[in-house]
Amino acid sequence: MCQVICIWFSHLIPRHSAERYVLKQANNSAYEEAVKLLQKIRELMGGLDRVTEFEDYVEALRVEYKRKRNFIKLLDTIKSL
Repeated sequence: MCQVICIWFSHLIPRHSAERYVLKQANNSAYEEAVKLLQKIRELMGGLDRVTEFEDYVEALRVEYKRKRNFIKLLDTIKSL
């Protein structure tokens, strides 16, 4: 079951991901929700030995949303997982 979910989430990452939708709301609670989704995706991607791919994705988000300082601070918490 986990592998099916992991594969499903891995298809979301480069395209239409939920966290990008949440980030368009541009408020701290939306940023927290986006990071929670990212943490779940990280766990699932780890189950597929695709953590490096996930980390690359987070770095791309960092570049794209560099002006959203509060979001970037929350992204730093993902690194420590």
